[in-house]
Amino acid sequence: DGTEITRPTVKVLDPSQNEICTKKKTVTLVCVATEFYPDHIQVYWQKNGANITHGYQTDERATRNENTGKYSITSRLRIPLKKWYNTRNRFTCLTRYINETSYNKTSYIDSFYTINGVKDDIISRSQWAKLTYGTLIAKSAVYGMFIFVVVWKLKVCLFFIFS
Repeated sequence: DGTEITRPTVKVLDPSQNEICTKKKTVTLVCVATEFYPDHIQVYWQKNGANITHGYQTDERATRNENTGKYSITSRLRIPLKKWYNTRNRFTCLTRYINETSYNKTSYIDSFYTINGVKDDIISRSQWAKLTYGTLIAKSAVYGMFIFVVVWKLKVCLFFIFS
């Protein structure tokens, strides 16, 4: 129909704060592939470089934007909250965009976006809380030792004065 062949733009959306803060044991990552043409696309997920075979749902077919003539599709991955917070886990959304012509069929990994519970170079809230709590405990222990030493020295001095 004259529309130019276009690779998708892929973005992964973090779980919502409401989902993370509730007592639910799972969170949802959403992969959105947009502005591609034609609609021949596959979306799949990986964890630490290995394909995930269950726990995700991709739209049955891409949706066409009537204004641009291009397509979009979403995929949702549900994972346990513990896996989301594990800094060693990397979740990757990949799209395989297929350009079919009468002469050949080309398949390639077009775009990916990796996301994990704790972003690179950023300490998560739970890690900040642990660090702060540990610092307060250490500070309290040092202060307690200081008070103990002062009282012990006063006790020794008073013993000598009154003896």
